[in-house]
Amino acid sequence: MPAGDGGFGSRLGGYLADERVAGVILRPAAAESALRGFVDHIVPELAASGAIRASWSGTLRERLSLPAPEPLAAASRAAFPTPVPQQASR
Repeated sequence: MPAGDGGFGSRLGGYLADERVAGVILRPAAAESALRGFVDHIVPELAASGAIRASWSGTLRERLSLPAPEPLAAASRAAFPTPVPQQASR
């Protein structure tokens, strides 16, 4: 169903509000314009209704309620460098 179809956001919001529904899988359309339409029109509608969150705060670890990692042993080194948060460019 195209993102621009009238009432699509309302129907999708209804599915997301149903406590028996754990999520909705959307298949991307071949046309980039359909994806843009979804992001520009449907996502704000769902966010305004409270059906989804359009922005998040905190870390993924916090969002998933995961415990803090165990500290590295003194002789160990990290497998990856410590990430440095980037400022959002606008």
